[in-house]
Amino acid sequence: MRAEQAASLNGDRYATFHQLSEEQNEKLHSDPRLKDVGSLINLGFVELKDSGLTLHLREYQGEALRAYPDVGTVEEGRLLQGKGEIALSRDTLKYLGVREHVGSVSTQPIRVMRMRDARSAYEYTADFVLPGILKNHYKGYANGMLDGVVGEETAKQLLPQWYYLFSADFKTIDREQFQSVVDELALNVSVPEENIQYNWVLLNALGIDYAEKEGEGEDKGFPFMTAACILV
Repeated sequence: MRAEQAASLNGDRYATFHQLSEEQNEKLHSDPRLKDVGSLINLGFVELKDSGLTLHLREYQGEALRAYPDVGTVEEGRLLQGKGEIALSRDTLKYLGVREHVGSVSTQPIRVMRMRDARSAYEYTADFVLPGILKNHYKGYANGMLDGVVGEETAKQLLPQWYYLFSADFKTIDREQFQSVVDELALNVSVPEENIQYNWVLLNALGIDYAEKEGEGEDKGFPFMTAACILV
């Protein structure tokens, strides 16, 4: 039960490598030691005025969204089918001041930046078709984030090459060798330590040892879940 709750709260993934090129991303997908590898691209964020919330737009490729079932549940309309489409929750539409009906188009200033990059964020606007409205979910409110899902091939159309980067979620087939596999992958694919994100909530629930576990506390996941439940 704890593992299921952890996967629901923070994604059904063991770890994520961020800021990958297409070549690096493909290497992870082809590695036989991994399973459930899913790729997503960060298109940027929108500050939602007078709310303290930030909308994060992501393009999930293939079956990557399956790791985040609460994010992509369509309440009205249909699933995304291609570039230029976006799916948002009713709450998000309200904050954006967009009419709540399928088929509407919204234009918003979007900012995107790289991790640990000294240059200013790249800002752009884009028109999106809204074929589906997502079911509201409130877990993101704990850290001030709302999720928006964008159709595949949209990032390639909108982002400059410098910001066209992948994040790859994955699990290891052998749980006992999790950390050694991550270390070897990071070395072979040339991923710096600061671009590795461990899903500590799920790893702790499953009893998987990992590099950042020291000092985390075995039961750290429970206060996080309790806080989310209270918030809901």
